[in-house]
Amino acid sequence: MKNLPIVGENPSDICIFASKVKNAVETIKALKKSQYLSSPETLRVIVDKMPTSMKFGWFAYHRSRRDEEIQELLLVEAFLETEADMCGDFAPPEASSEQRRGIRNSVHLVQEASKEKYKKSCPFCEEEHFALECKKFKEANLNGKWDMTKKAKICFKCLRFKHSRINCKAPVCKLCKRWYHTVLHSDKPPAPIEKEAKNISSTSEEKVASIHNAKGEEKAYLKMIPVNLYGPKGQVRVLALLDEGSTVTLLDASIAEKIGVEGKQQKLTIEPSARKC
Repeated sequence: MKNLPIVGENPSDICIFASKVKNAVETIKALKKSQYLSSPETLRVIVDKMPTSMKFGWFAYHRSRRDEEIQELLLVEAFLETEADMCGDFAPPEASSEQRRGIRNSVHLVQEASKEKYKKSCPFCEEEHFALECKKFKEANLNGKWDMTKKAKICFKCLRFKHSRINCKAPVCKLCKRWYHTVLHSDKPPAPIEKEAKNISSTSEEKVASIHNAKGEEKAYLKMIPVNLYGPKGQVRVLALLDEGSTVTLLDASIAEKIGVEGKQQKLTIEPSARKC
């Protein structure tokens, strides 16, 4: 926390700061070091990083919940999540190095005009309002909302831009903390668009993935990045496969056992179009 820069009034900076504090709190929970969640020194460091206006908001928030039995870092995490939620709609997506160079040159005005036009255009009906204000989107059921979002190819977190959720500064779902907007939340994952394999029993809890391959198709490159996983038993470095359409996070049982974390275990079967493997 001490190495984090002082936060400005910029909405993007506030969202990034809230995300980093949340990651730190989740790491403490994963390591089962709950005593650190009550650290006054860590809380003071976090508050000192806030801009002046946010500090006053934190003082009022802390006072309003002073009678609750909640650890200090959990309280400041909840406060920052609220702040990030309010700022999320005003935090633009992070630009690449090429885009930043372009902004410094003559394309600045063109790029800004294009971005402004995109902000005002609904990805679902192309009217001049945000996606969350779209009547068609509001009236759709949960599966319908997911289908509309996938078809529009927009970010599941902010429901505005066509970028990866990894680079999106919008807050995660308030109910389950997964990487999509709260309006897309469900206690159960939405029904898949693809038809289920005919030879799978409806009572089976076995997970099945269908793979179809045809000759002459172009090669598909998977998005993979190295990540460090932490748990009560230690840490391990693995390659993570990024799936922008996924609603769950999957971890191999051997890795989970190695770092000492628990979760619901389910068998995964990969089924090609011709035969099982």
